[in-house]
Amino acid sequence: MSELPIDKPGNALKAWLSQTPEKALEPGQPIIDPHHHLWDRRPRPELPEGSRQHLRYLADDLLEDIRDGGHNVFNTVFVECRSMYRANNDAFDPVGETEFVQGVAAMASSNLYGESMRCCGAIVSFADLTQGAEVEPLLRAHIAASPNFRGIRHAHTWHASKEIPNSHHPTHEISNLLSRNDFRDGFRVVDQLGLTFDCWGYHTQLHEVEELARTFPNTTIIVDHIGGPVAMGPLAKQRDSEVFKDWGIALQSLAHCPNIYIKVGGFGMPSYGWGYADAASPPNSQTMANAWLPYVKTLIEAFGVDRLMFESNFPVDKVSCSYTTLWNAFKRITADLGLSDTEKNEMFYGSAARAYRIPIGDQLQKALTKTSLPVTSRYKHALDLLECFQEARYEDMLGFFSPNAVTIQHLGPHAGKENLVTEKTVAFMKKHNPPCSYTNRRQIFAHDRLVEQHTVTWPSIPDRSGQSIETVIIFYLDNQGKVRRLEEYGDPATL
Repeated sequence: MSELPIDKPGNALKAWLSQTPEKALEPGQPIIDPHHHLWDRRPRPELPEGSRQHLRYLADDLLEDIRDGGHNVFNTVFVECRSMYRANNDAFDPVGETEFVQGVAAMASSNLYGESMRCCGAIVSFADLTQGAEVEPLLRAHIAASPNFRGIRHAHTWHASKEIPNSHHPTHEISNLLSRNDFRDGFRVVDQLGLTFDCWGYHTQLHEVEELARTFPNTTIIVDHIGGPVAMGPLAKQRDSEVFKDWGIALQSLAHCPNIYIKVGGFGMPSYGWGYADAASPPNSQTMANAWLPYVKTLIEAFGVDRLMFESNFPVDKVSCSYTTLWNAFKRITADLGLSDTEKNEMFYGSAARAYRIPIGDQLQKALTKTSLPVTSRYKHALDLLECFQEARYEDMLGFFSPNAVTIQHLGPHAGKENLVTEKTVAFMKKHNPPCSYTNRRQIFAHDRLVEQHTVTWPSIPDRSGQSIETVIIFYLDNQGKVRRLEEYGDPATL
Protein backbone atom coordinates (compact mmCIF):
# COMPACT_ATOMS: atom_id res chain seq x y z
CA MET A 1 0.00 0.00 0.00
CA SER A 2 1.38 3.38 -0.97
CA GLU A 3 1.65 6.09 1.68
CA LEU A 4 -1.02 8.79 1.59
CA PRO A 5 0.28 12.21 0.55
CA ILE A 6 0.80 15.11 2.94
CA ASP A 7 -2.27 17.26 3.40
CA LYS A 8 -0.91 20.30 1.56
CA PRO A 9 -4.30 22.07 1.32
CA GLY A 10 -4.71 21.59 5.07
CA ASN A 11 -1.28 23.05 5.77
CA ALA A 12 -2.09 25.99 3.48
CA LEU A 13 -5.28 26.57 5.43
CA LYS A 14 -3.41 26.62 8.75
CA ALA A 15 -0.92 29.16 7.37
CA TRP A 16 -3.76 31.38 6.14
CA LEU A 17 -5.59 31.23 9.47
CA SER A 18 -2.43 32.21 11.37
CA GLN A 19 -2.75 35.74 9.93
CA THR A 20 -5.57 36.57 12.36
CA PRO A 21 -4.48 35.44 15.83
CA GLU A 22 -6.77 35.98 18.82
CA LYS A 23 -6.85 34.90 22.44
CA ALA A 24 -9.95 33.12 23.69
CA LEU A 25 -12.55 35.38 25.29
CA GLU A 26 -14.20 34.15 28.50
CA PRO A 27 -11.97 31.05 28.52
CA GLY A 28 -13.79 29.54 31.50
CA GLN A 29 -17.17 29.25 29.74
CA PRO A 30 -18.00 25.51 29.48
CA ILE A 31 -18.82 24.39 25.93
CA ILE A 32 -20.15 21.30 24.20
CA ASP A 33 -19.40 21.55 20.48
CA PRO A 34 -22.46 19.79 19.03
CA HIS A 35 -21.37 19.52 15.41
CA HIS A 36 -18.07 18.53 13.85
CA HIS A 37 -16.75 15.95 11.42
CA LEU A 38 -13.74 13.64 11.13
CA TRP A 39 -12.41 12.41 7.80
CA ASP A 40 -9.45 11.45 5.64
CA ARG A 41 -10.10 12.33 2.00
CA ARG A 42 -6.60 12.06 0.64
CA PRO A 43 -5.61 12.11 -2.17
CA ARG A 44 -7.56 14.75 -4.07
CA PRO A 45 -5.47 15.32 -7.22
CA GLU A 46 -8.30 17.25 -8.90
CA LEU A 47 -7.94 20.17 -6.47
CA PRO A 48 -6.19 23.22 -7.93
CA GLU A 49 -2.82 24.30 -6.58
CA GLY A 50 -3.14 26.58 -3.58
CA SER A 51 -6.46 25.14 -2.32
CA ARG A 52 -7.14 25.71 1.37
CA GLN A 53 -9.12 22.95 3.08
CA HIS A 54 -8.51 19.94 5.31
CA LEU A 55 -8.24 16.69 3.36
CA ARG A 56 -7.29 14.99 6.62
CA TYR A 57 -9.11 15.96 9.81
CA LEU A 58 -8.84 13.22 12.40
CA ALA A 59 -8.73 12.96 16.21
CA ASP A 60 -5.40 14.71 16.64
CA ASP A 61 -6.49 17.59 14.39
CA LEU A 62 -9.76 18.09 16.29
CA LEU A 63 -8.09 17.91 19.70
CA GLU A 64 -5.39 20.30 18.52
CA ASP A 65 -8.05 22.83 17.53
CA ILE A 66 -9.78 22.42 20.89
CA ARG A 67 -6.60 22.54 22.98
CA ASP A 68 -4.89 25.37 21.09
CA GLY A 69 -8.15 27.28 20.66
CA GLY A 70 -8.15 28.19 24.35
CA HIS A 71 -11.87 27.60 24.88
CA ASN A 72 -13.28 25.33 27.57
CA VAL A 73 -14.74 22.63 25.28
CA PHE A 74 -15.45 19.62 27.50
CA ASN A 75 -17.24 17.40 24.98
CA THR A 76 -18.39 17.25 21.38
CA VAL A 77 -20.90 15.66 19.02
CA PHE A 78 -19.72 13.95 15.83
CA VAL A 79 -22.02 14.21 12.82
CA GLU A 80 -21.80 11.86 9.86
CA CYS A 81 -19.81 12.75 6.77
CA ARG A 82 -19.52 9.39 4.93
CA SER A 83 -16.24 8.71 6.68
CA MET A 84 -14.57 5.31 7.21
CA TYR A 85 -17.44 3.21 5.89
CA ARG A 86 -16.91 -0.52 5.81
CA ALA A 87 -15.82 -1.80 2.40
CA ASN A 88 -18.24 -4.74 2.24
CA ASN A 89 -20.56 -3.08 -0.28
CA ASP A 90 -23.68 -3.91 1.69
CA ALA A 91 -26.35 -2.07 3.67
CA PHE A 92 -24.27 -2.13 6.86
CA ASP A 93 -21.28 -0.21 5.45
CA PRO A 94 -22.28 3.04 7.30
CA VAL A 95 -21.75 1.25 10.64
CA GLY A 96 -18.01 1.57 9.98
CA GLU A 97 -18.29 5.30 10.62
CA THR A 98 -19.93 4.70 14.00
CA GLU A 99 -17.23 2.18 14.96
CA PHE A 100 -14.49 4.58 13.88
CA VAL A 101 -15.83 7.52 15.89
CA GLN A 102 -16.46 5.41 18.99
CA GLY A 103 -12.75 4.58 18.82
CA VAL A 104 -11.92 8.28 18.73
CA ALA A 105 -14.08 8.82 21.82
CA ALA A 106 -12.15 6.02 23.55
CA MET A 107 -8.85 7.66 22.58
CA ALA A 108 -9.91 10.91 24.23
CA SER A 109 -11.18 9.08 27.33
CA SER A 110 -7.72 7.56 27.84
CA ASN A 111 -6.45 10.96 29.10
CA LEU A 112 -3.52 10.64 26.68
CA TYR A 113 -4.47 13.98 25.13
CA GLY A 114 -5.28 15.70 28.43
CA GLU A 115 -7.27 14.86 31.53
CA SER A 116 -10.25 16.97 30.58
CA MET A 117 -10.04 16.41 26.82
CA ARG A 118 -13.16 14.56 25.71
CA CYS A 119 -14.85 14.35 22.34
CA CYS A 120 -17.56 12.47 20.47
CA GLY A 121 -19.71 12.02 23.57
CA ALA A 122 -22.58 11.66 21.11
CA ILE A 123 -22.44 10.19 17.61
CA VAL A 124 -24.83 10.94 14.75
CA SER A 125 -24.47 8.48 11.88
CA PHE A 126 -26.20 7.80 8.54
CA ALA A 127 -28.99 5.48 7.49
CA ASP A 128 -31.00 5.72 4.28
CA LEU A 129 -34.54 6.09 5.55
CA THR A 130 -36.00 5.45 2.10
CA GLN A 131 -35.43 1.79 2.96
CA GLY A 132 -38.59 2.15 5.00
CA ALA A 133 -39.13 -0.36 7.78
CA GLU A 134 -36.22 -2.40 6.38
CA VAL A 135 -33.83 0.19 7.87
CA GLU A 136 -34.34 -1.20 11.38
CA PRO A 137 -31.48 -3.79 11.28
CA LEU A 138 -29.04 -1.04 10.25
CA LEU A 139 -30.19 1.26 13.05
CA ARG A 140 -29.85 -1.56 15.57
CA ALA A 141 -26.35 -2.27 14.24
CA HIS A 142 -25.42 1.37 14.90
CA ILE A 143 -26.81 1.04 18.44
CA ALA A 144 -24.81 -2.15 19.02
CA ALA A 145 -21.63 -0.60 17.66
CA SER A 146 -21.49 2.36 20.05
CA PRO A 147 -22.81 3.39 23.45
CA ASN A 148 -22.44 6.98 22.24
CA PHE A 149 -24.68 6.53 19.19
CA ARG A 150 -27.68 8.85 19.48
CA GLY A 151 -29.29 9.13 16.07
CA ILE A 152 -28.90 9.71 12.38
CA ARG A 153 -28.66 12.44 9.81
CA HIS A 154 -30.20 11.94 6.39
CA ALA A 155 -29.57 15.20 4.54
CA HIS A 156 -32.29 16.48 2.25
CA THR A 157 -30.63 19.58 0.76
CA TRP A 158 -32.13 20.06 -2.70
CA HIS A 159 -32.70 23.03 -4.94
CA ALA A 160 -34.04 23.42 -8.45
CA SER A 161 -31.04 25.52 -9.47
CA LYS A 162 -28.03 23.52 -10.66
CA GLU A 163 -25.82 26.26 -9.17
CA ILE A 164 -26.86 25.20 -5.66
CA PRO A 165 -25.48 21.79 -4.62
CA ASN A 166 -27.72 18.99 -3.42
CA SER A 167 -26.96 16.69 -0.50
CA HIS A 168 -24.02 14.31 -0.20
CA HIS A 169 -26.25 11.27 0.26
CA PRO A 170 -27.44 8.71 -2.32
CA THR A 171 -30.88 10.35 -2.35
CA HIS A 172 -29.50 13.72 -3.48
CA GLU A 173 -31.64 13.85 -6.65
CA ILE A 174 -34.91 13.53 -4.71
CA SER A 175 -36.91 16.66 -4.00
CA ASN A 176 -39.39 16.71 -1.09
CA LEU A 177 -37.53 13.78 0.44
CA LEU A 178 -39.00 14.25 3.93
CA SER A 179 -42.54 13.86 2.57
CA ARG A 180 -42.05 10.54 0.77
CA ASN A 181 -43.91 7.53 2.12
CA ASP A 182 -40.81 5.31 2.15
CA PHE A 183 -38.83 7.97 4.04
CA ARG A 184 -41.66 8.36 6.57
CA ASP A 185 -41.76 4.58 7.06
CA GLY A 186 -38.03 4.67 7.86
CA PHE A 187 -38.46 7.69 10.10
CA ARG A 188 -41.13 5.82 12.05
CA VAL A 189 -38.46 3.30 13.07
CA VAL A 190 -36.22 6.17 14.23
CA ASP A 191 -39.15 7.40 16.31
CA GLN A 192 -39.87 3.96 17.79
CA LEU A 193 -36.24 3.45 18.80
CA GLY A 194 -36.06 6.87 20.47
CA LEU A 195 -33.26 8.11 18.23
CA THR A 196 -32.58 11.73 17.31
CA PHE A 197 -32.72 13.08 13.77
CA ASP A 198 -30.33 15.71 12.45
CA CYS A 199 -31.92 17.66 9.64
CA TRP A 200 -29.76 19.37 6.98
CA GLY A 201 -31.63 21.25 4.27
CA TYR A 202 -32.01 24.75 2.86
CA HIS A 203 -34.26 27.50 4.18
CA THR A 204 -36.53 26.94 1.17
CA GLN A 205 -37.29 23.48 2.60
CA LEU A 206 -38.08 24.39 6.24
CA HIS A 207 -41.79 23.85 5.65
CA GLU A 208 -40.96 20.17 4.99
CA VAL A 209 -39.15 20.00 8.35
CA GLU A 210 -42.14 21.51 10.12
CA GLU A 211 -44.50 18.97 8.58
CA LEU A 212 -42.19 16.14 9.65
CA ALA A 213 -41.89 17.50 13.20
CA ARG A 214 -45.67 17.76 13.55
CA THR A 215 -46.13 14.21 12.25
CA PHE A 216 -43.58 12.80 14.73
CA PRO A 217 -43.88 15.06 17.81
CA ASN A 218 -41.99 12.66 20.11
CA THR A 219 -38.82 12.61 18.00
CA THR A 220 -36.11 15.14 18.79
CA ILE A 221 -35.20 16.87 15.51
CA ILE A 222 -32.07 19.00 15.41
CA VAL A 223 -31.90 21.43 12.49
CA ASP A 224 -28.31 21.93 11.37
CA HIS A 225 -26.64 25.22 10.45
CA ILE A 226 -29.50 27.61 11.39
CA GLY A 227 -31.76 26.03 8.80
CA GLY A 228 -29.69 26.63 5.67
CA PRO A 229 -30.14 30.25 4.52
CA VAL A 230 -28.35 29.57 1.24
CA ALA A 231 -27.08 32.62 -0.66
CA MET A 232 -25.44 31.40 -3.85
CA GLY A 233 -26.42 30.93 -7.47
CA PRO A 234 -29.69 32.77 -8.13
CA LEU A 235 -29.82 33.75 -4.43
CA ALA A 236 -26.29 35.15 -4.25
CA LYS A 237 -27.29 38.80 -3.94
CA GLN A 238 -30.29 38.24 -1.69
CA ARG A 239 -28.61 37.18 1.57
CA ASP A 240 -29.58 40.27 3.57
CA SER A 241 -32.92 40.82 1.83
CA GLU A 242 -35.18 38.08 0.49
CA VAL A 243 -33.19 35.15 1.91
CA PHE A 244 -33.12 36.62 5.43
CA LYS A 245 -36.81 37.52 5.23
CA ASP A 246 -37.98 34.11 3.95
CA TRP A 247 -35.70 32.28 6.40
CA GLY A 248 -37.06 34.27 9.33
CA ILE A 249 -40.71 33.66 8.40
CA ALA A 250 -40.12 29.90 8.04
CA LEU A 251 -38.32 29.74 11.39
CA GLN A 252 -41.09 31.59 13.20
CA SER A 253 -43.50 28.91 12.05
CA LEU A 254 -41.09 26.05 12.81
CA ALA A 255 -40.60 27.32 16.36
CA HIS A 256 -44.14 26.18 17.24
CA CYS A 257 -42.86 22.58 17.13
CA PRO A 258 -41.47 21.89 20.64
CA ASN A 259 -39.39 18.92 19.46
CA ILE A 260 -37.19 21.14 17.27
CA TYR A 261 -33.69 22.29 18.25
CA ILE A 262 -31.53 24.58 16.10
CA LYS A 263 -27.75 24.48 15.71
CA VAL A 264 -26.39 28.02 15.55
CA GLY A 265 -23.46 27.89 13.17
CA GLY A 266 -22.49 27.02 9.64
CA PHE A 267 -21.96 30.72 8.91
CA GLY A 268 -18.49 29.97 7.56
CA MET A 269 -19.74 27.79 4.73
CA PRO A 270 -19.15 29.52 1.37
CA SER A 271 -22.74 28.73 0.35
CA TYR A 272 -23.99 31.23 2.96
CA GLY A 273 -22.45 34.06 1.00
CA TRP A 274 -20.11 35.96 3.33
CA GLY A 275 -17.06 35.29 1.19
CA TYR A 276 -14.63 34.80 4.08
CA ALA A 277 -12.94 31.78 2.47
CA ASP A 278 -11.91 33.78 -0.59
CA ALA A 279 -10.44 36.74 1.30
CA ALA A 280 -6.72 37.48 1.46
CA SER A 281 -6.83 37.04 5.24
CA PRO A 282 -9.40 35.56 7.67
CA PRO A 283 -11.96 37.77 9.41
CA ASN A 284 -11.59 38.59 13.09
CA SER A 285 -14.26 37.65 15.61
CA GLN A 286 -15.73 41.15 15.80
CA THR A 287 -16.34 41.21 12.05
CA MET A 288 -18.13 37.88 12.19
CA ALA A 289 -20.12 38.79 15.29
CA ASN A 290 -21.40 41.96 13.63
CA ALA A 291 -22.50 40.01 10.56
CA TRP A 292 -24.14 37.10 12.39
CA LEU A 293 -25.85 38.91 15.27
CA PRO A 294 -29.15 39.57 13.39
CA TYR A 295 -29.49 35.85 12.68
CA VAL A 296 -28.83 34.82 16.29
CA LYS A 297 -31.20 37.50 17.57
CA THR A 298 -33.94 36.24 15.26
CA LEU A 299 -33.39 32.66 16.45
CA ILE A 300 -33.54 33.60 20.14
CA GLU A 301 -36.73 35.58 19.62
CA ALA A 302 -38.33 32.57 17.93
CA PHE A 303 -37.00 29.61 19.93
CA GLY A 304 -35.61 31.00 23.17
CA VAL A 305 -32.16 29.94 24.32
CA ASP A 306 -33.11 26.48 25.56
CA ARG A 307 -33.55 25.06 22.03
CA LEU A 308 -30.45 26.66 20.52
CA MET A 309 -26.86 25.40 20.55
CA PHE A 310 -23.74 27.02 19.13
CA GLU A 311 -21.80 24.69 16.80
CA SER A 312 -18.40 24.80 15.10
CA ASN A 313 -19.17 22.71 12.00
CA PHE A 314 -15.44 22.05 11.79
CA PRO A 315 -13.55 21.49 9.60
CA VAL A 316 -16.14 22.70 7.07
CA ASP A 317 -16.31 26.20 8.57
CA LYS A 318 -12.56 26.20 9.14
CA VAL A 319 -12.13 27.38 5.54
CA SER A 320 -13.34 30.75 6.86
CA CYS A 321 -12.02 31.13 10.42
CA SER A 322 -10.08 29.50 13.23
CA TYR A 323 -11.63 27.65 16.17
CA THR A 324 -10.60 30.47 18.50
CA THR A 325 -12.14 33.29 16.47
CA LEU A 326 -15.32 31.30 15.79
CA TRP A 327 -16.16 30.80 19.46
CA ASN A 328 -15.02 34.34 20.23
CA ALA A 329 -17.60 35.56 17.71
CA PHE A 330 -20.34 33.58 19.43
CA LYS A 331 -19.30 34.97 22.82
CA ARG A 332 -19.31 38.53 21.48
CA ILE A 333 -22.82 37.99 20.17
CA THR A 334 -24.13 36.73 23.53
CA ALA A 335 -22.53 39.74 25.23
CA ASP A 336 -23.99 42.18 22.70
CA LEU A 337 -27.44 40.65 23.18
CA GLY A 338 -27.11 40.96 26.96
CA LEU A 339 -27.66 37.27 27.72
CA SER A 340 -27.35 36.19 31.33
CA ASP A 341 -24.87 33.53 32.45
CA THR A 342 -27.58 30.88 32.59
CA GLU A 343 -28.81 31.84 29.12
CA LYS A 344 -25.27 31.55 27.79
CA ASN A 345 -24.92 28.14 29.42
CA GLU A 346 -27.97 26.94 27.53
CA MET A 347 -26.55 27.92 24.16
CA PHE A 348 -23.00 26.80 24.88
CA TYR A 349 -23.75 23.39 26.43
CA GLY A 350 -27.15 22.90 28.08
CA SER A 351 -29.29 22.49 24.96
CA ALA A 352 -26.77 20.15 23.36
CA ALA A 353 -26.63 17.97 26.49
CA ARG A 354 -30.41 17.61 26.53
CA ALA A 355 -30.92 17.05 22.82
CA TYR A 356 -28.21 14.40 22.58
CA ARG A 357 -28.60 12.96 26.11
CA ILE A 358 -24.98 13.61 27.06
CA PRO A 359 -24.36 13.01 30.79
CA ILE A 360 -22.48 16.09 31.93
CA GLY A 361 -22.02 15.67 35.69
CA ASP A 362 -18.33 14.85 36.14
CA GLN A 363 -17.29 16.61 32.96
CA LEU A 364 -19.12 19.81 33.82
CA GLN A 365 -17.61 19.80 37.28
CA LYS A 366 -14.13 19.56 35.78
CA ALA A 367 -14.98 22.24 33.25
CA LEU A 368 -16.22 24.58 35.96
CA THR A 369 -13.07 24.09 38.02
CA LYS A 370 -10.99 25.13 35.01
CA THR A 371 -12.51 28.60 34.98
CA SER A 372 -10.69 31.54 36.50
CA LEU A 373 -14.01 33.32 37.09
CA PRO A 374 -15.15 33.84 40.68
CA VAL A 375 -17.37 31.13 42.11
CA THR A 376 -20.72 32.91 41.98
CA SER A 377 -23.92 31.56 43.45
CA ARG A 378 -24.64 30.04 40.05
CA TYR A 379 -21.45 28.00 40.02
CA LYS A 380 -21.95 27.00 43.66
CA HIS A 381 -25.48 26.01 42.79
CA ALA A 382 -24.28 23.76 39.95
CA LEU A 383 -21.46 22.19 41.96
CA ASP A 384 -23.74 21.48 44.92
CA LEU A 385 -26.22 19.79 42.64
CA LEU A 386 -23.51 17.66 41.07
CA GLU A 387 -22.29 16.62 44.52
CA CYS A 388 -25.84 15.71 45.45
CA PHE A 389 -26.23 13.69 42.25
CA GLN A 390 -23.10 11.71 43.09
CA GLU A 391 -24.26 11.01 46.64
CA ALA A 392 -27.60 9.76 45.35
CA ARG A 393 -25.79 7.08 43.30
CA TYR A 394 -28.55 6.74 40.73
CA GLU A 395 -26.82 5.44 37.63
CA ASP A 396 -30.06 5.18 35.69
CA MET A 397 -30.94 8.89 35.71
CA LEU A 398 -29.71 11.99 33.94
CA GLY A 399 -30.04 15.57 35.19
CA PHE A 400 -29.87 18.72 33.09
CA PHE A 401 -29.80 22.41 33.95
CA SER A 402 -31.82 25.15 32.26
CA PRO A 403 -32.11 28.87 32.91
CA ASN A 404 -35.16 28.26 35.10
CA ALA A 405 -35.74 24.53 35.04
CA VAL A 406 -34.16 21.15 35.65
CA THR A 407 -35.00 18.08 33.61
CA ILE A 408 -34.59 14.54 34.87
CA GLN A 409 -34.72 11.58 32.51
CA HIS A 410 -35.42 8.32 34.32
CA LEU A 411 -34.14 5.20 32.57
CA GLY A 412 -34.42 2.58 35.29
CA PRO A 413 -36.59 -0.52 35.69
CA HIS A 414 -39.47 1.49 37.15
CA ALA A 415 -39.68 3.83 34.16
CA GLY A 416 -43.16 3.80 32.72
CA LYS A 417 -44.50 1.63 35.56
CA GLU A 418 -44.97 4.23 38.25
CA ASN A 419 -44.83 7.99 38.35
CA LEU A 420 -41.47 9.27 39.56
CA VAL A 421 -43.08 12.28 41.24
CA THR A 422 -45.93 11.46 43.63
CA GLU A 423 -48.97 13.59 44.44
CA LYS A 424 -47.36 14.42 47.77
CA THR A 425 -44.24 15.86 46.17
CA VAL A 426 -46.28 17.80 43.61
CA ALA A 427 -48.29 19.28 46.49
CA PHE A 428 -45.03 20.24 48.19
CA MET A 429 -43.91 22.12 45.10
CA LYS A 430 -47.20 23.99 44.92
CA LYS A 431 -46.72 25.13 48.52
CA HIS A 432 -43.21 26.34 47.77
CA ASN A 433 -42.94 30.10 47.79
CA PRO A 434 -42.80 31.08 44.96
CA PRO A 435 -44.62 27.96 43.70
CA CYS A 436 -42.94 25.54 41.30
CA SER A 437 -44.63 23.90 38.36
CA TYR A 438 -44.22 20.35 37.16
CA THR A 439 -44.63 18.62 33.80
CA ASN A 440 -44.19 14.97 32.88
CA ARG A 441 -43.48 13.59 29.41
CA ARG A 442 -42.86 10.02 28.33
CA GLN A 443 -41.05 8.86 25.23
CA ILE A 444 -39.19 5.85 23.87
CA PHE A 445 -35.46 5.85 24.62
CA ALA A 446 -32.68 4.23 22.59
CA HIS A 447 -31.80 0.63 23.37
CA ASP A 448 -35.51 -0.18 23.75
CA ARG A 449 -35.92 1.40 27.17
CA LEU A 450 -38.82 3.60 28.14
CA VAL A 451 -37.98 6.99 29.56
CA GLU A 452 -39.90 9.15 31.97
CA GLN A 453 -38.73 12.73 31.52
CA HIS A 454 -39.59 15.05 34.39
CA THR A 455 -39.18 18.81 34.41
CA VAL A 456 -39.48 21.09 37.42
CA THR A 457 -39.50 24.83 36.74
CA TRP A 458 -39.12 27.59 39.26
CA PRO A 459 -38.97 31.39 39.27
CA SER A 460 -35.84 33.28 40.13
CA ILE A 461 -35.54 34.46 43.73
CA PRO A 462 -33.27 37.30 44.85
CA ASP A 463 -30.80 36.29 47.54
CA ARG A 464 -29.71 38.56 50.38
CA SER A 465 -27.34 40.43 48.09
CA GLY A 466 -30.15 41.16 45.64
CA GLN A 467 -28.74 38.82 42.96
CA SER A 468 -31.16 36.52 41.17
CA ILE A 469 -30.58 32.85 41.95
CA GLU A 470 -32.43 29.63 41.21
CA THR A 471 -34.27 27.23 43.50
CA VAL A 472 -34.15 23.59 42.46
CA ILE A 473 -36.01 20.54 43.69
CA ILE A 474 -34.94 17.17 42.31
CA PHE A 475 -36.59 13.79 42.86
CA TYR A 476 -35.16 10.32 42.34
CA LEU A 477 -35.93 6.68 43.01
CA ASP A 478 -33.91 4.94 45.72
CA ASN A 479 -32.79 1.31 45.68
CA GLN A 480 -36.21 0.19 46.86
CA GLY A 481 -37.99 2.15 44.16
CA LYS A 482 -39.30 4.76 46.60
CA VAL A 483 -39.50 8.41 45.64
CA ARG A 484 -36.94 10.55 47.45
CA ARG A 485 -36.47 14.31 47.36
CA LEU A 486 -32.95 15.67 47.18
CA GLU A 487 -32.20 18.71 49.33
CA GLU A 488 -33.09 22.12 47.97
CA TYR A 489 -30.27 24.27 46.68
CA GLY A 490 -30.47 27.96 46.08
CA ASP A 491 -33.03 28.58 48.81
CA PRO A 492 -32.33 32.07 50.29
CA ALA A 493 -32.90 30.69 53.77
CA THR A 494 -30.05 28.19 53.45
CA LEU A 495 -27.46 30.12 51.48
